[in-house]
Amino acid sequence: MSEWKLVLENEEELIALHNIIMEAKFSPNPQDSRLGASPFTADLAERGLETLIKVQSKKNPTKNDSWSKWLEGKKEWIWRRSLSYLLKHSPFRWETMEEETKYEYIRWVFSPYKPSEKDIRDFIKEYESYNEINSKSILSSNIRGFGQATDEMLDCLEERLDTTLPKDYKQFLRKYNGGTVVVHYLTFLVEGINEVIPLEVLFGIDVENKYSLNYWNRSNDEFPPNYLAIGEVGNGGKLLLGNGNNKGIFYWNNMFRESPLVEEGVYKVADNFDAFLDGLKKFNSNLGIV
Repeated sequence: MSEWKLVLENEEELIALHNIIMEAKFSPNPQDSRLGASPFTADLAERGLETLIKVQSKKNPTKNDSWSKWLEGKKEWIWRRSLSYLLKHSPFRWETMEEETKYEYIRWVFSPYKPSEKDIRDFIKEYESYNEINSKSILSSNIRGFGQATDEMLDCLEERLDTTLPKDYKQFLRKYNGGTVVVHYLTFLVEGINEVIPLEVLFGIDVENKYSLNYWNRSNDEFPPNYLAIGEVGNGGKLLLGNGNNKGIFYWNNMFRESPLVEEGVYKVADNFDAFLDGLKKFNSNLGIV
């Protein structure tokens, strides 16, 4: 077999190639379904990162450790996108695979991150649990909840925010305490601008800051007045809960972040939280909204 070589002119090109491979391999909606889980792409991702580390470590020996920390920090991102990928592109004859083959398959999916045996067991358990869900609720089969909020947690949040949360929203927090979207592109319609917006996360109580109701509502000047931030959408905008007389669920375009006290870029999407959940739709890149 003839040997092919790809010549890169500098380190910046190598970094760009690494980024392209990572984005393509972990895309939840690839044009080519073979990109995500195959020995070829796993090997390509590993060799690309290993080469980049080798090049940079010659100039700075600490790069090996810093890249290891970077990859560990990517674990959640890789996990979510791998789960999304498998739920959209179910492995051929997964049910009849031997356990050892399943483990090897998940290693390919996660590469260049190297999951532990426990990681693989937990991932397979989560993947199979979503496959077993048989529910009419689009939310229950498409959100990774953060747990369940207790009444004490809800009371503390209401006291800190000096508000009373709607009953339907509190019930959602009791059941899921927020959560990240599993398969990506769970969408809602914003009629005011005639756009379909992808939902990324619904915030929870006492979770890590980037997903936390407590964190995002820590001050009164982050968002337009009389709203609580309860989630984030694909373009960096926020999902808001109307507070006071302005009831309902709203989409806020993040382009107005520089002047949040001006109520611009705020569009109503539902009269209440249950209506918002009922209006969520899955997005299929080939077919559109389904």
